[in-house]
Amino acid sequence: MSTHHTPQIFQTTSSARWQRVKGGLRIFLFLGLLLAGSFIFNIRNPDQPAKTKLSEAEGNDRYKKILNPKNGFVLTNKANKEYSGFRQYIDGKIKYDRYKKTPKADTLHGFPCPIRAAFYVAWDAQARRSLKANISNLNMVLPEWFFIDPGADTLRVDIDPRGLALMRGSGVRIVPMLTNYVTNGFDGDALHRILSSPAKRAKLIETLAVVIEREKFTGINVDFEEIKEKTNEPLVQFQKELYERLHPDGFMVTQDVMVFNEDFNYRELSKVNDYLFVMAYDQHSSETKPGPISEQKWIESAIDNIAKDVPYEKLVLAIAGYGYDWAKDSQGVEVTFQEALSIARENPEAVVDFDNNNYNVKFEYNDDNDVPHQVYFADAATNFNSLRYATEAGMSGVVIWRLGSEDSRLWKFYNKDMTREGLAHFNFNDFAHIEASNAVDFEGEGEIIEVKSMPQMGRITPEVDSAELLITEEKYDSLPSMFVIQKYGKADKKMVLSFDDGPTAEYTPRILDILKKENVPASFFIVGVNAEQNIPIVRREYREGYEIGNHSFTHPNIAEVSESRAFLELKLTRLLIECVTGHSTIMFRPPYNADSEPETMQELLPVARSREDNYITVEENI
Repeated sequence: MSTHHTPQIFQTTSSARWQRVKGGLRIFLFLGLLLAGSFIFNIRNPDQPAKTKLSEAEGNDRYKKILNPKNGFVLTNKANKEYSGFRQYIDGKIKYDRYKKTPKADTLHGFPCPIRAAFYVAWDAQARRSLKANISNLNMVLPEWFFIDPGADTLRVDIDPRGLALMRGSGVRIVPMLTNYVTNGFDGDALHRILSSPAKRAKLIETLAVVIEREKFTGINVDFEEIKEKTNEPLVQFQKELYERLHPDGFMVTQDVMVFNEDFNYRELSKVNDYLFVMAYDQHSSETKPGPISEQKWIESAIDNIAKDVPYEKLVLAIAGYGYDWAKDSQGVEVTFQEALSIARENPEAVVDFDNNNYNVKFEYNDDNDVPHQVYFADAATNFNSLRYATEAGMSGVVIWRLGSEDSRLWKFYNKDMTREGLAHFNFNDFAHIEASNAVDFEGEGEIIEVKSMPQMGRITPEVDSAELLITEEKYDSLPSMFVIQKYGKADKKMVLSFDDGPTAEYTPRILDILKKENVPASFFIVGVNAEQNIPIVRREYREGYEIGNHSFTHPNIAEVSESRAFLELKLTRLLIECVTGHSTIMFRPPYNADSEPETMQELLPVARSREDNYITVEENI
C-alpha cells in the first residue's frame, strides 16, 4: 500500500498567509470596538449635538429611536426597557386625564364632561331609592318637576321635597325637565296655544326663569312631544327666546329630541341649546308591534342622521333602562328591568335571551288566561354597548331614562372612562352576578300590601368582543329577584279611617262616640300594652263592628329587634285580641313606617316577617 500524501489545495508550508489573516482580524476587531464604543456613547449621551446637518426636530427623532427597545436596530438594555414601560404608563394616564377633562369642557357652566345624567320621576318610589343609592355616580339629574298647565297655559311646578333634599345633599347639578305630559299623555293642544302666542311664551319663560333663579338650579331641560305645529318654526322660536333669557345668566339650556322625527329641526335647535338630548329609544313602543327597545345599529343610524346637522359634542345620548310587555293584539305595557325579570321568574316557560343581533333582551310567555305575551327590554349590557358607542363617537355624554327602572349592574361602569384605554383593566366578571336586590317591585294599587317574593341572587354569564370591547352575548343562568310587593284595596271615592297606638281611656271613647253618631266605619290598630289597660274599650270596638288590627305589643321598630322578639310582639297582641274578643286578626300595621311605601330593608323586614304569620300589612299613605 502506498504511503504517499497528496497536498491539500489550501495547504502551504509558508507562514506569510497566517500573518496576513491575523493582521486582518486585528483591524476588524479594532474597528468593531470603535463602532461599539461610539454607539454606547451616543446611547448614554442622547443630548449631544447632531454630527450631520439635520433640523432640530429630525435630530431629536433620531435620538428618540434609541429609547425604543422594539426598534430592530437598537440594542435592548435595562434602561430603555424600563423607560419604554413607564412611558406607556404615562401615555395612558395622559389619555385618561384628557378624557376626564374633555372633550368640549363647558366653560360657561364649569360642567365636567363627559355628562353622566339620569332622569328622575317623583311618582315612583324606586326612582327615589335608586337616586339615593347611585347619585354619587351622576353629575347631573333631570327631575320631572315642571309641567305645562293645560288649564291656564302656563307653568305648574311640582318639586318633590325628598328628591330635592337628596340632590342638594350630594351637590349634583339639577336641571329640571319641563314637559307637556299630563295625566294621560302628552298634551299637544296646550303646547300649541303657548307656542303660537308671543304673550303666553313670554309669561311661561319668565316664570321658568324666576323659579330656576330662586332655586339656584343649573338650568332647564325641555321635553315637548306630540307636537301639533305645521312647521318647525314655533318650537325653534320658543327655544330661542328661552335660550336668550337664561343663557346670558349662566343657566344651561337643553332639549330632548326624538329621532327620525320631522317635528325637530336639529340644526336650528342646536343653535339655541347647550346640548340636545337624543332620545334613542322607543324604536318599538307601546303603540307598535313588539320589537327591540333600542337596537344598537338603529341607535348608531339615528345619531349619524342627526350628526349631519349637529356636531357630536353638542349631543348627549339618552339610553333606555326599561322595556315593554306586549300581549297579543294589545298595546304594550311599560315594564322596568326588575318587573321584566319578575314576570320571567313567575313563568317557568319563559326563556330570557340576550339577542346578539340587536343587544336587547327578550322572552315570551302565556298569562293566566293563556294569552301569548312578548317582552323586550334593555339591560346593563345594552347600556354598556351604548356608552361605548357614545364615547367612541365623541358625544358629550349619556343620560338614562329613568332612575328606578334600570338594571343595577349599570352602576358598575356608568361613571367610568369608557374609552379603550379606560376599560383596559375593567373586570367584566362584574356582569356575571346580580346581587340580591333590596329594590322593590310594586304591583297594583292600594293601602294593603303583601310580600309576594323575597330577594335572591342571579347569575348572568357575559361574552366580550375583546377587539371592540362590546358585550356580544349574555346567558341568563339564574334570574335575580327582589322584594315583590302586591298592593291592593284601592277603590274610587272610598277611603277607610284608621287609628293607631291605642286604646286610651282619654281619647278612644270620644272617637267611638263620634263614629257611632256619624255612622262611619273605621279600623283600630292596637298596641298590646295599651289594650291590657283598656280591655273594656277593646271589647266595645269589637262589639260596635270596627276592625281590630295588630300594631305590636310594645311598639318597637320591628326591623331593629331580633327574630324572636318580633315573633313575640305580634304573637302576644294577637293572643290578647283573641282572648278579649273571641276572634283573631290578620291585619298588621308596622310601627314607625306605615306612613310611606316601604323602600328600605328597615321598612321591608316588618312586612316580610308579618307575612310568615299570615298577616297582611296595611299602610296609611293618605
